Amino acid sequence: CGAGLMLLLSGKTRVAHVAGEGLSRVMSSLYAAVTEHLGGMKTAKSYGAEGRHADVFAKLTERVRHTYIRAVRNEAGLNFCLEIGSVLVLSLIVYVSFEVLAIPIAEVLLLLFLFARIIPRFSTMLRSYQSFVNLLPAFTTVMEMHARCEAAAQPKAGRAEQVNLQHGIQFEQVSFGYQDNGKPPVIWNLDLIIKAGETTAIVGPSGAGKSTIADLVTGLLVPDQGRVLVDGLPLSPERMRAWRDQIGYVSQDTFLFHDTIRANLLWACPNASDEEINQALRLAAAEAFVSGLSKGLDAILGDRGVLVSGGERQRLALARALLRKPSLLILDEATSNLDSENERRIQGAIEELHGRMTILVITHRLTAIRGADIIHVLEQGRLVESGTWDALAAEENGRFGSLCRAQGIDCKVAGDVLHFTDPVLRN
Repeated sequence: CGAGLMLLLSGKTRVAHVAGEGLSRVMSSLYAAVTEHLGGMKTAKSYGAEGRHADVFAKLTERVRHTYIRAVRNEAGLNFCLEIGSVLVLSLIVYVSFEVLAIPIAEVLLLLFLFARIIPRFSTMLRSYQSFVNLLPAFTTVMEMHARCEAAAQPKAGRAEQVNLQHGIQFEQVSFGYQDNGKPPVIWNLDLIIKAGETTAIVGPSGAGKSTIADLVTGLLVPDQGRVLVDGLPLSPERMRAWRDQIGYVSQDTFLFHDTIRANLLWACPNASDEEINQALRLAAAEAFVSGLSKGLDAILGDRGVLVSGGERQRLALARALLRKPSLLILDEATSNLDSENERRIQGAIEELHGRMTILVITHRLTAIRGADIIHVLEQGRLVESGTWDALAAEENGRFGSLCRAQGIDCKVAGDVLHFTDPVLRN
């Protein structure tokens, strides 16, 4: 009888699985909407779009409510059917026992006792199975995400190997593309050399693959084809940890912790002294504004550094990178949020570091790379020109020259003075 009830109610378990799938999808949508709203709150307020965010959230919560109600209704229906089915089966057993089989009362009582003990077990099994089926889609989603993360994880190193930047970094026929966006490779058959102790600049239009090169150098991305070599050794998992310990990286989108300035700087070099911290701030043109704060190095920066300006965040990020005293300093649009005065200060600091460390500058502001030892020009993931400023400027129809003209710069120089063709830039 219990097996028969479970068979008759198997349709309820299929409904539970469908409800679980719907609940998993709608909860994912709800969490995504909340995350996007919190991340884009400033934009939403500036456009007066709070009402639209609230409407989206209300619709999603309504979908969650309906999905939950459907799941609870299905569970309540299962319990109802189990109770009614048990009563009907019990009535049938009693009727057949007395009227058809003429079983003595003592044996009927024994049957009723067994029924009362066994049928609830079947009911518990069926309810547990329904709950399991209801949660199974969520479990499947988590396991699929886990498998994707495992597939994308950096391979574990069997043993750690040291690597020292003494000669340079070399790209050998490197190609890389983001497979999910359906676009051509960002980097295509790239051969590039970054010599140790020199300042190398990489320029080009947006989407040329400049920042992707920085991620390939740091090992955050793995080439689809080709190799990235450091002093002739490939960047294997065994060398990755030692290699990253020698890198100071400053990106355009700086990240600061909700902590003090001191803690944010010590995060890069926990054993640094106050003298070393002040020296790094001085090199990054950040010492003046830090000393002007009421609490100085102990001032709280807020969530992602919201309590300071974008330019001040970039200068703190640069100071954090310099505090590591890296062998390789990567500046990926690191002065994009700075005013002209502070940009000149940082350029002066970078020039002072010339020869003491390898510097890779990635920028679209050509005025920031006048002192670079070599400039590489990228176009659609390919290296189209390389050379010093003077050599590239001498090319009449070169790509570097067209980039200069687009920014209102006359790349023909007199001494160390840049001539601007745009009146605004000239002023």
